[in-house]
Amino acid sequence: NDAEKRVLMVLLNNNETDLKLRLSLDWKALGFNDPSKLTVDDAVFHEGASIENGELVTPVGRVNMRLLAIEGK
Repeated sequence: NDAEKRVLMVLLNNNETDLKLRLSLDWKALGFNDPSKLTVDDAVFHEGASIENGELVTPVGRVNMRLLAIEGK
C-alpha cells in the first residue's frame, strides 16, 4: 500500500550552476507501485518538487541540497 510508505531522499548539487533535475527512479525498488499516486515535498523549504510523467522533477540551487520526502497521497 503506497499510502503507508515514505522515502526520504537527499540530492546534492556541488556545482556553481543551478540545476533542474528530472530523475527517472525505479519506483518499485523504492517500494511504490504507482508514481501518479505519490506526493513529493521538500522537507526543509516545502517548495519546487513534483512528480511529472513518472519522473521526479526538482530544482537544486548551486552548491545546495534538497531533502525530499516521497509518500502516498
